[in-house]
Amino acid sequence: MPIKVAILLLLFSFLSQEARPQENMGKEVQQESGEFNLSMTLGIGLFGPKEDIEDQMKASGFGDTRGPGWFSDEATQYPKAYNILIANIGATYYFKRTRGVSLVVGLTDNVQVDGYDEIGIGNRLHLKSEIWVASLNYVFRSSDKKHQLNIGPALFLHRVRDNAERPTSQKNNNVKPGLYAGYTLHVIHKEDWYLALNLNGRWATESAIGPFIIVHETGILLPEPEVQRSEFQPTKVQLTGLSLGLALGFRMGNGRS
Repeated sequence: MPIKVAILLLLFSFLSQEARPQENMGKEVQQESGEFNLSMTLGIGLFGPKEDIEDQMKASGFGDTRGPGWFSDEATQYPKAYNILIANIGATYYFKRTRGVSLVVGLTDNVQVDGYDEIGIGNRLHLKSEIWVASLNYVFRSSDKKHQLNIGPALFLHRVRDNAERPTSQKNNNVKPGLYAGYTLHVIHKEDWYLALNLNGRWATESAIGPFIIVHETGILLPEPEVQRSEFQPTKVQLTGLSLGLALGFRMGNGRS
C-alpha cells in the first residue's frame, strides 16, 4: 500500500508542476515533435518477493544454522538473501516537447534466497526469483527535459526456480497484469545523450510459488537407506515493489534541443 500511495503522490506532484504557467515556453516550442530516445538502465530491486520467500523458508524448515565447513570456521544462519543486478531497455517517442509514449522491457527484480534444513547431512535450497516486465507507458516530461514521469499498464513474468544443478530442480512461471510507473532525473544532459537516475514502481497481484522438494539418502550402504526429505511449502509472494537504477540514454531525431 505505501508503494501505491507513493506512485500516486509522485504523479500528482508532477502533473501539478506541469499545470503551472511556463512563461518561457511559447506555442511553437510546445508543438515540437519527432524526438526519439533509446536507453539502458542498470540497477537493483527493492522490496518485492524477497521477504516473503525468506519467511516461507523459515516456516518450511529451511531456517537452520549450518556449522563450520572446510573453508570457513564460522557457522552460517539461514535463510540468506542476495540482491542481483537488474537491467532493462526503454524506447521513447515524443510527439510533443513534454509528452510521449514509451516501451520498457527487462528485468525489474532479481534475488536469490538460500535455505538450509539440518536433516541427515543437510538439505540446501537455492531459490532464484526474477520479475520480468513489458510495459507501454504514457510519458510526461518537464519543459527543460530533465525530469520525466512515465506510467502505464504492464505484464509481469515471475520466474522462480531451484538454482542448484540437479535433475529434480523445479520452477514456477506466473504471468500477472499490473501497473508500472517511473520517475527519471537527468544528472548529465547533452544534446545527443544523457545520464539519469531512475526510480520505478510496480504493482501486481500476488504470485503463487512452490512446492520445492529436496531429498537425499543416508545410510546408502544399508539394505534400506533412509530418505531425508525437505519441502518448501506452497505460498504466495508479493510482486509490488520498487527498483532504483542508473540509465544511459541516446537522443535522436528532431527537437533534441
